[in-house]
Amino acid sequence: MDLLRDGKGRKLFVSGVNQQVDLDELLRVSGNAPDWATCCTAVGHDADNTLGNARETAQWMRQQGFSSLRLVTAWYHMRRSLLELDRAMPEVEIIAHPVFPDDVSQEHWWASRSTVLLLASEYGKYLGALLRPVVERLRSVPTVWSAGAEIAR
Repeated sequence: MDLLRDGKGRKLFVSGVNQQVDLDELLRVSGNAPDWATCCTAVGHDADNTLGNARETAQWMRQQGFSSLRLVTAWYHMRRSLLELDRAMPEVEIIAHPVFPDDVSQEHWWASRSTVLLLASEYGKYLGALLRPVVERLRSVPTVWSAGAEIAR
């Protein structure tokens, strides 16, 4: 909302919103949504993971005719989000706006068990996202040795 208010964008798209949450509810719980926000905010209900967010956002971006976006997500999730969004819409300029949640320690992150687990999980997901195209390519290659062989007696 702050980016919209500051004139840094024309519309706000929130991807991966729970099916039971509509725009009015989302704006109400955001706490600082101005009255005019309903005209400039859209929600997507289809995504349930980062890859889905990228695909849902790419579809919305194309429908709207936008060529750039400002990505707002947690700092520890930014790299994977950028990777997925860039793959889904390589023609779009993406400007990162990381958010720094209070409950995720940046300084002395190794001293917080929950932060270590979060960062390890995110790193594993990032590696998986990096490897996904390779795995998908390998899946599409036919293998001769996978066919069953029979021996006649």
